[in-house]
Amino acid sequence: MNALADGKVGDFLNEYFVSASQKVGTFQVFGKAKVGGNVASYFCRLVNGELHVIHCVPGPVDAKTFLTEARFAVELHNQAMLVGAKSWHKYGVTVQNGFRDRAGGANRSPWLPPASSPWGGGHGTPQEQVNDFLARTTLPKLADLYPYVWKKVLLEKLSAAPVTDR
Repeated sequence: MNALADGKVGDFLNEYFVSASQKVGTFQVFGKAKVGGNVASYFCRLVNGELHVIHCVPGPVDAKTFLTEARFAVELHNQAMLVGAKSWHKYGVTVQNGFRDRAGGANRSPWLPPASSPWGGGHGTPQEQVNDFLARTTLPKLADLYPYVWKKVLLEKLSAAPVTDR
């Protein structure tokens, strides 16, 4: 499930994105093997100095799945730019509607029960939970979304602790 080791994934990402990473979970290194930890990938737009999430892939996925999700993010951004290049609100609503359309066009995704808040925990696969969240919200800030994805979707603890070698 190492999508980033696939050359096609790297080529696509280099063409369309600027990449960054932040360690928010803990793992240990035993010899040459990493034990524990997790991953989430975020596709963002920088607005007024803050990153807003267009799409997120929670957890490790294979190269084909990652490319599908990355292409979805690019297509969603391009569609939103056609509608809302001069209006941040129109851009955001177009992105949000893209997730609603992905779920079959309903006002909410079919795989989760109603929630009074988009920050409520959910059911379904991690990707379904994130898609549902993004169908309920308009371009959340990365700083607000990643703790939710990490703690509520991936069921991980946030940590700034350094990697330990054994």
